[in-house]
Amino acid sequence: MQYVHDNYKLILDEVFSVVESIELKSDDIQILFDSDRISVDENYKVTWKRSEYEGDKYWQIKQMADTGNLLLYKDKFMYWIFPIEVFESFKEVTILTYLFDSQVQKYYYDMNIYRKI
Repeated sequence: MQYVHDNYKLILDEVFSVVESIELKSDDIQILFDSDRISVDENYKVTWKRSEYEGDKYWQIKQMADTGNLLLYKDKFMYWIFPIEVFESFKEVTILTYLFDSQVQKYYYDMNIYRKI
């Protein structure tokens, strides 16, 4: 997925949710592993391995995995992560908020900055 806003500046009035917990039972996660539908790399990124999926139960999981924004931690906790490429596509990003250093979004940026080094 590529976003291009090279000459634009993004100004956010307050932070927003960049990480969301996915409500999926550990038994369902195990079913996805056992059926060889997902794999997880060393960075916790979930990959959907089989393109042919006609069901409803895991369709949202497949969609998030296909966009590269799904993480699985300790085979129990699944998270959707806002695509950092959206922010990277702007010339400048300004966030207007109080106590930014205690916001989850601050750590999200830190995590993604170090990912590229």
